[in-house]
Amino acid sequence: MSYNSLAVSLFRKCSASCSICCFESTPDKTERLEIEPLKKYILSSKQLSYIKEISFTGGEPFLEYSLLKDLVSFSKNIGKTCTCVTNAFWADNLNDTEECIMELKNSGLVKLTVSYDEFHSEFVKPQNIINVMKACKKIGLFLSLSIIKSSKTHQIIDELDNDILDVPLSIHSPFYVGGAKKNNISSIQTRENKQLKCPYNGSFTLVYDGNIWPCCSPSFVETAIELGNYHCGDVSESLRTIRKHGILHIIKRFGFDFFNQEAKNLGFDVPEYVASPCELCALYFNKNNIHLFHEAVGRKVKEIVNTVNIA
Repeated sequence: MSYNSLAVSLFRKCSASCSICCFESTPDKTERLEIEPLKKYILSSKQLSYIKEISFTGGEPFLEYSLLKDLVSFSKNIGKTCTCVTNAFWADNLNDTEECIMELKNSGLVKLTVSYDEFHSEFVKPQNIINVMKACKKIGLFLSLSIIKSSKTHQIIDELDNDILDVPLSIHSPFYVGGAKKNNISSIQTRENKQLKCPYNGSFTLVYDGNIWPCCSPSFVETAIELGNYHCGDVSESLRTIRKHGILHIIKRFGFDFFNQEAKNLGFDVPEYVASPCELCALYFNKNNIHLFHEAVGRKVKEIVNTVNIA
């Protein structure tokens, strides 16, 4: 598997309480990573030239701005580029927003992603997003907007006026996990369930509880594909665990068709359409179902090994 990015969820606390949040983050949550072990884990990627990017998220990472700036600088100093995801709650004043973005860019930040949609707009004013767009354009920091599609998407985009011009947008379906599942906010299933590949296998994630997951999709919270803890290893060990994982290897090499057929053999109600291949991971590999695939995975891995040995 070709991994080039590590995503770090610093803490679960957020300035907002979005009903769609995969982590169900709120201002009252307290789970967080310990900083020195985190730095040690990040530092262990220094000699891995293929790990090029560290991405910081939350919760809401700007709740501890000084820490965020320090971690961006730390990552830059070991040769990594840095990105960050935010809801822009902090950007209610244009001058302060410009100062903040300039400091982060000088510290090593190369990209900022703002999450804004119907669900975030309950907690963040459109002017905050406009301020971030203005500041990033002025300072020259790459900016993108991540939008969860809903009936109000057009209205949300219109509220951002002409400042949204030339800003890359990523509009995607809700993921039916976490808060969305709890609040019954359905995904938008438009992709036919054939020849699907994993869209998130370039990045693995260290979450606020210290556990490591093989992707950065919100759906991993529904799976049982946990890969250890940052206290018990380094980045190299995490990647070795990923590469040796039978399920992940088959997904990478063959996509989901193999698992779809096995699921049918097991009596699963396999959906004809999905919003994302991540829905299949959440369905097949949650803690209640993952063991049902062990035998088939073992056979497939043995077949792969025998084929390689024969060749």
